[in-house]
Amino acid sequence: MNVESWLRLIAGAFVVGFVASTILTDIGKVSAFFARRDRVNYLWGFLRAFRNNQRRYAGTVTHVGVLVTVVGIIASTVYQTEKVVSLQVGDEFALGDYRVKLADIHEVHGPNWTAKEGRFELYRGDKLLTELKPQKRVYEATQSPTTESAIYAINMGHVFLTMPEVSPEGTATARGVINPLILWVWGGGGIMGLGVLLNMFRPRRRDE
Repeated sequence: MNVESWLRLIAGAFVVGFVASTILTDIGKVSAFFARRDRVNYLWGFLRAFRNNQRRYAGTVTHVGVLVTVVGIIASTVYQTEKVVSLQVGDEFALGDYRVKLADIHEVHGPNWTAKEGRFELYRGDKLLTELKPQKRVYEATQSPTTESAIYAINMGHVFLTMPEVSPEGTATARGVINPLILWVWGGGGIMGLGVLLNMFRPRRRDE
């Protein structure tokens, strides 16, 4: 990694660590209070604290969602792997821990477009994981080209492949990207949404 990536990683780790420690400290203190008051264990203390102040814990769930999203953004930017190469059928290239092989280029037709479609094989070691089929489309009415990507979910990230150019001689330009933990960004959004729902549907007190 370059200096800029290291600085981003350090700054992101500081923010994540600070927010995580604040959330855990707050949960721990309130859970311990209810556990001592009602003479129960910490788990029951946490559940009783949640029941008695659902608005506060709904906010905590939202903050956890923000935290998960930030971790996903940091990982998918700092540790992103990208490579752009020119290939002919039968060629392959390394993308992080994976190999990508161009097995075929053929023409396909849609209702209002035609496209050159590449059939790429994704390997980890000698194991074939999947086939990726990005396209270079041209729409008949406007003759405007578009690039259709192919995505493969792996662990909590994505392998992302596009084929932005195909020459008349059959040479394809391929762009491969690995975005680790990118699904954490979407997961964090879901957790934030859960926090909002918990706050919306919490029992209301008479003084609210």
